[in-house]
Amino acid sequence: MRQFIASEQLTENTIIAISEKEVRYLKNVLRLKPGESIDVRLLDGSLLEMSLVKENNQWLLQKVLGAKKKEKGVLANSLDTEAIEIHLLQCEIKPQKMDLIIRQAAECGVKKILPIKGDFSQVAFSEKKHERWLKIIKEARQQSGSAIATELAEKMTFDEYLAKEEKNVESIKKKLAFKCYLSENKRVDSLFSLLMKKGKPDIVHIAVGCEGGISKREAELLEKSGFSPLHLPTNILRSETAALYGLAVLQNAVMEYRSWQRQE
Repeated sequence: MRQFIASEQLTENTIIAISEKEVRYLKNVLRLKPGESIDVRLLDGSLLEMSLVKENNQWLLQKVLGAKKKEKGVLANSLDTEAIEIHLLQCEIKPQKMDLIIRQAAECGVKKILPIKGDFSQVAFSEKKHERWLKIIKEARQQSGSAIATELAEKMTFDEYLAKEEKNVESIKKKLAFKCYLSENKRVDSLFSLLMKKGKPDIVHIAVGCEGGISKREAELLEKSGFSPLHLPTNILRSETAALYGLAVLQNAVMEYRSWQRQE
């Protein structure tokens, strides 16, 4: 289900002013015609049905008569009882492939994307790249209807990320976390056994390597910080495929955790 993410406050509880660029997006990408309505994600996270209108040469989104705010998002009704927060630690790869990972992660409802400068990453970072990723996330959420406000962290190394997590250890302890990194080692515990040992998590951290994978040094560092190696029994995957595959497997496994318990 499509949605439009508002960048301005709702004025007088009925109107949102939109830019010419946003009008073009609504018309050309979301195929919205004047007078037609669309769900608009407001700044407070709620949804409101609004229509595209033009008044005094100014394009506006206007609240549809009788429409009421939906406090839960498009996907919230189906995911609410099994709500899970997912953080993707993605070692940076070639720009086009990294763009794809970020788009797909936002579509899947990942809460936070953390670009990682891995030991094997060979891509330079730029502010323009960060801005482009923010735009990609917004577009992905609008086209997929994701209710999750996906965040994008600044690029950092695994060392910097873990040091930052160490400082926030007290707040992190309040949530049961499942931490893993994708590994080619077939002799590690399965996802089923890892989840059975740790219990149903509130938050999942998944680290994915670049074309050269995650280095031995990084793997040791992650394991010391509570990350478990996870091998997915499939073919050898490209980094961008591994990220999406890993996200899908983890999201589905955690949501079906209760049925797994009954089978144990």
